[in-house]
Amino acid sequence: MGYAGCCAAIKDMDCRPGLMAIQTPCLVVAGKADQATPPDLGKRIANGISGSIFEEIENAAHLANIEQEDAFNSIVLNFLLQRIQ
Repeated sequence: MGYAGCCAAIKDMDCRPGLMAIQTPCLVVAGKADQATPPDLGKRIANGISGSIFEEIENAAHLANIEQEDAFNSIVLNFLLQRIQ
């Protein structure tokens, strides 16, 4: 019931107009087979935040960090290392 209620509450929510207010570059990651948050949506989110990067992970869906743990960790680590240089 709780999960279904959360889904119902956010199903029509669109936060994209507020993306321009985010001033810190972000990393947006999507699994290539993600049907809940498709890669095209991830690309739009990244494009809406100045300086952000979009990365797509092959052979992964909505839980890319679990389905392709090494690829996900590598992407996140590279993003963070670029920020501290």
